[in-house]
Order: sequence, then C-alpha cells, then structure tokens
Amino acid sequence: MPRSPTPVFRGLGAAWLAIGLGGCIPAPLGSYYKPVAPQDSPRYAGDLCQGAAGAPVSMALELADGATLSIATRPATAAENSNSLMLQVEVTLRGETRMQWSDATVTVSADNDVPRRFTPDWNVSGSSPLPASGRVDWARLAPAPRLFQPGQPTPKDFSARLGASFTWLSVTPAQLEVALPGFRSASHNVGPRTFNLDAMQDGISTAPGSIRYRTAQLAREQTALAEACLREAHAPRHVSCAELASMKTETFAFPHGPLTVSGRWWIYDPARKDPLRGQLEFQLSDALDLEWSPSQITVRVSAGDATGEARQIELGSFIAYFRFRAPLTTELVGGNAVAPSGATRASFQLDLGNARSSHYRIALPPIRVGSTTLPARTIELERRRFDVGILPFNC
Repeated sequence: MPRSPTPVFRGLGAAWLAIGLGGCIPAPLGSYYKPVAPQDSPRYAGDLCQGAAGAPVSMALELADGATLSIATRPATAAENSNSLMLQVEVTLRGETRMQWSDATVTVSADNDVPRRFTPDWNVSGSSPLPASGRVDWARLAPAPRLFQPGQPTPKDFSARLGASFTWLSVTPAQLEVALPGFRSASHNVGPRTFNLDAMQDGISTAPGSIRYRTAQLAREQTALAEACLREAHAPRHVSCAELASMKTETFAFPHGPLTVSGRWWIYDPARKDPLRGQLEFQLSDALDLEWSPSQITVRVSAGDATGEARQIELGSFIAYFRFRAPLTTELVGGNAVAPSGATRASFQLDLGNARSSHYRIALPPIRVGSTTLPARTIELERRRFDVGILPFNC
C-alpha cells in the first residue's frame, strides 16, 4: 500500500497550490529604489497589479486625519530621459482638512554629491458637484480658494469641464432639439443657443439597429468618410467603412461663446428597447465664473415620443472636473464650500537624473496640516538589488 505524503510535503504542496491558484510566484525583484521613512510606519505598495505585487516602490504616510503623503519611484519612460530615476510625491486631502507647505524648495542629496534644490509646482486635480443653481464659482468649487479670488489671474495650465450623463426610457425620437442656456461672466454675455440632432443608423455589426444622434455637419462628415474609405485601395479589414465612419463621427463639438460644447447621444439596440443615453460637457480653458439663464437645458423630442415633448436637464446635476498648477506653498483643502466631504489630489514629479547612486535623501519642508505644523522630514531612497518578492503570472 503506498505511503501517504508526510505533513511537511503536504504543507509544501498546499502552499504551491495556493500560489498557483493566486497567479503569483516568489521571484527576484531586480534592481529598484525603495522609499524609506525612518521615523514613520508607512504602508507599501508594489509596482505591479495595482500595488498588490512586485517591488515595493511606493509608500504612504498618514500625516494626520484626512491627509496622506505618498512617495513613489520609477524608471523614466521612453518619452523621458530613459536613464533617469523619477520621484513622484502626492498628497491626498479629504473633507475639510487644509494643508500648506512652509517652503517651495525640495532638496535632494545623492550619495556624496552636492545637494540639488527643486522648486516644483503642485499639479492639482479634483471634481465637485455644481450647486442646485448650476452656478460656477471657482472660489467655492476649487480646492485652492485664494487662487480664484476676483481679479486674480487664472492659475497655470488650468482646464475644466462640466459634465453630465443621463438615461431616458421608452423614447426613440427621430430628432432632438437641444436648447442651451445663455450665461454671463465677468467678461462675457452669451445668449442661448439651439441645435438639432438627427437619428442615424450606425451600421455597427454587433448591433445592426443601433442609432446615433448627429448634427447635420457630423452627418455630412460621416457620409464623406465612408465614401472616401470605400475608394481607398487598402480599406480596413476588420471593420467596415460604415463602422469606421460612424466611430469617427460619434461626438459633436462646437463653440458656445468662450466654452466648447461636446457630447454624444445614442440608443444601442432599439429592438430590445434599450434606453436613450446621453453625455454632455462644457469645456473651459479659463477659470470663468458662470451665471446661467435659465439654469437648465431643454431637450424637445419628436416622432416616436409624445409630439414635441420637452425634457429638462438641470445644470445642478453636472459635475465640475478641473486641474491646474499651483505653487508648492499654496493652501489646499480636501472638500469645498459646495461639497465639504470631497477629496483633492496634488502631486509633483522630480527627475533625479541618471540612476547611478545607491542612496538618495529627499528633504521635504515643514507642512501645516489643519492647525498643526509638522516638522521637516527626510525620505530616503535605497537601491535594492537582491530582494525576493511576489511576482504575478498575470494581473
């Protein structure tokens, strides 16, 4: 009678089975730089599988309730200097937590080299719902209120969009008439604007009856693209000319004063009574405060629904998405006056040059979080060559 495996071999077999089922194996991690905070107890994340595996190149420190500092290293991409070591510093603020760095300088020392001083800007990004009126007031929406006071220049690299998505059931209109509201800002007074969208068959093989709503200009472009595709000697092999033209003309865009309006409206499969879906955005390249008149968009549907029925899209249902650059000493806040429980991310990146050093020291200035000033701290980057960790078969 064959002998059963000893408990040791049974345990090893179970471990390897678990590793195999989990899709990961122990393996050398290669050369990498690990951030270390000697006076703190950070959380680490790997460089693979959304942090679940790979080399621990990212660490997070809780500065205070509602404030997290993250440090990560990575090699430069092909588009950057391919021999450089890149350092990413990010702060996440939540709720009413306020943060301000006391100095705009970050000092980096590599082995015994002369220290280098960097003065980066924050790259700030976030989002906020609009108030019920739809009014856009960046001093109330943005996480850096002092940068958006009246008379201040627009922060560097500012961009924003106001977006909303919606779904309407039991309607398959032949045409949509969309009435955009007018608006006022300190430098503009723009009247309302109306545009039409006509239903067009998409010709997509996976949903032959799908409908896309296009402006007259987009309809002409779709026809011209399909005809040009058919005339080409090397037509696409894996998609029809009709599908290609449809994909390239699914989104409309046009100016509305200093704003750009864009969006798309579609019904994927009318035969199974799929809903009419829509996305609409207002894009801004300047930090304009906007007062709408009226505070909603009116959409009139015709044929296939009650004749001339009007539906409203309230501007208060839109979300403002924004990004901008700010000096490192700017006071930032997690939420805002409209959404106090919101969150904000601010980050900067440093190119540390050729990754030849075995050790780096990153000196960060004192940071005020709420009413407490945290002392200057030093983050060390240690070059690791012989570590063993968990690497995935796949993620």
